[in-house]
Amino acid sequence: MKTGSGHAFNRRHFLLAGGGLGASAFAAAACQTARPAMVPDPASSFADLSDAQLFDAYIKLLGTLDTSDVYIWFKGVLWGGVAGGPVVPLCGFQGLARHRWEVLADGTHIQKAYDVGFFSEIDSVTPADTLVNPLTNETVRPYHNTYGGSAQRHTLADFTTAKDGGQSKKDRLVWDIAGDKATLTERSVGEVPSRLQPDEWPRESTGPVSYYSGEFSYATRLAQLLDPAVNRADYALFWSSFSPWEPWLLMDGQRGVCQWRATGTKLRSYEEASSELLEFVARVQPNYFDDADPWEGYVSSLESFKRDRRPERKLSLP
Repeated sequence: MKTGSGHAFNRRHFLLAGGGLGASAFAAAACQTARPAMVPDPASSFADLSDAQLFDAYIKLLGTLDTSDVYIWFKGVLWGGVAGGPVVPLCGFQGLARHRWEVLADGTHIQKAYDVGFFSEIDSVTPADTLVNPLTNETVRPYHNTYGGSAQRHTLADFTTAKDGGQSKKDRLVWDIAGDKATLTERSVGEVPSRLQPDEWPRESTGPVSYYSGEFSYATRLAQLLDPAVNRADYALFWSSFSPWEPWLLMDGQRGVCQWRATGTKLRSYEEASSELLEFVARVQPNYFDDADPWEGYVSSLESFKRDRRPERKLSLP
């Protein structure tokens, strides 16, 4: 595991970090008849975690160590910029993620995520039926998000084993420890064939290949990670991601990028989410909170867009 500076945790580093203070502390202690008890350094305690303990800390931060649902609320702004031009705010968005966690007898943790959310005007919390794309000044119809349903497995062996000559999951994680706070950052970069090819979707497509990159940071209390009696750790979420144009923006194949920026939090109950979001979820996915699986199989907003929309044709000027 690494700190934000990219260096592996070193217990000696944390013990020596207060060296300047150490001389004064030693002189004061010499004047006392009894030396006070040493208080363990939380950062050193975290650095000394075994692989199994670190895996548990990762799972309790990401979700939970027991079998239950975890809800995450998030809210942010979608930005966009054409190549060679400024990046500007396009619209707001808000969403709720339901992560269904199950722990098996062999210690495997299964995670199934179901996301539902909507787009809005920048300063609004109400789902928008239409928006003006500030890059084109064209009125467009947002396609609200429904995403997820596939299962992800987390095992200690996968967590600690390097694959294909690369780093293990454990070594790719970036942990930052500051006082009694801990932050975990995960990054991803990749590319996939576009689900909307330009020959069929000339206004909606961004080309034959879709590139994406993203960073999730989770800020929590270090004590929760270190306490074996805690099954789930609270966190504040900070998310930034780059992706191709949302197809409903109708960018006509122009080179450019969307940037998603959001904050969020792990909820104690889904009822803590905003009333506007809860009303939206109840309308578009009435079984979201009741059924073990709100929908069958994997659902992608792009695949649903292809099913529900038809390619737009640009109006010719007179």
